[in-house]
Amino acid sequence: MMRYTTPPDVTRCRNYNPNGPTPCYHPDCNCFPDKTNKALLRVAIVLALLGLLFLIGWIFPAGAADGTTNDFKLTPGDVRTTDKVMICTQKTSTIRHVSAATKRKAFRLYGLTNKTGWCPCEIDHLISLELGGSNDIKNLWPQSYVGKWNAHVKDRLENRLHKLICNGSVTPLAAQYAISHDWISAYKKYIGEPR
Repeated sequence: MMRYTTPPDVTRCRNYNPNGPTPCYHPDCNCFPDKTNKALLRVAIVLALLGLLFLIGWIFPAGAADGTTNDFKLTPGDVRTTDKVMICTQKTSTIRHVSAATKRKAFRLYGLTNKTGWCPCEIDHLISLELGGSNDIKNLWPQSYVGKWNAHVKDRLENRLHKLICNGSVTPLAAQYAISHDWISAYKKYIGEPR
């Protein structure tokens, strides 16, 4: 242990050490390593990480983060028509007009800046055009190609509901409501579990 012969000048305490550049350990000095600061730093880091997780959960609610379901605040769905004849006779290629700018806007709404990044997905119509849905941004969202409940699985539901509308088994309104409010439950109801 070092022996101090001169008491430190308290105003220069952090720099005081008669034996060179090593830290000051004089008992009259407030130079001891402060464990309280390290603990406070750890608490601050933990709180910051929890805040970040909360923010991610707020931006991407359950399901929306992985592309399984839409965020209803961002994509509530929008209907172009409820007319059965129009739904069953009009080709969707004549009405499918979603600009690249609108697609970019849909990606940005969900916090995605680049389709080629970590998102193997498509900008999908929540209520598909073949069910009377519109091209409005309120009806568009990035839906994943991966996972059990992906865009290809939803496509099968859209095809089934279109057939059911056209053969009179389901009304357009019922199909639009089912797919926009909980397409996974609608899939289970009208098709079953995905293969």
